[in-house]
Amino acid sequence: MDQDLGAARNAIGALSVLGDRFDVQLAVDVSGLEPAHLLQALDDAQREGLLVVEGGLIHFDPGLRARAYEELGSHGQATAHARAANVLERVRPRDLAAIAEQRSGAVAVLGLEPALSALDSAATAAERALDWDAAGRLWQRASDVAARAHD
Repeated sequence: MDQDLGAARNAIGALSVLGDRFDVQLAVDVSGLEPAHLLQALDDAQREGLLVVEGGLIHFDPGLRARAYEELGSHGQATAHARAANVLERVRPRDLAAIAEQRSGAVAVLGLEPALSALDSAATAAERALDWDAAGRLWQRASDVAARAHD
């Protein structure tokens, strides 16, 4: 039972890579937990004030999400981003920007090339959609990731 509790707590921390707001189904897919176990973990986290589950969406408190993310440590962050990227590629393959963001957070685990390739695809798609703001953010993210990896 304690092992299940630990896994649930780790899963909540790992969900912090998804941002401040995302749907419960994505959380189930990314967590790897059985839905009932994840829902119990979400209930516990909600009682602690870490997040709110409402209308099928999970809303992290931004400050507490940042703390949960930091508590993962660098290896835990990279691993959680890699898992999220793999899940997003499977369940939301057209969400190129989200996949790219997750891959760029997983450089330590996946390597630089997959991150830059995903960012390039997402930025190019944003340009084709004439979404210059998104394209600019993605190109900047690619530049930042490449510079960090180079350092």
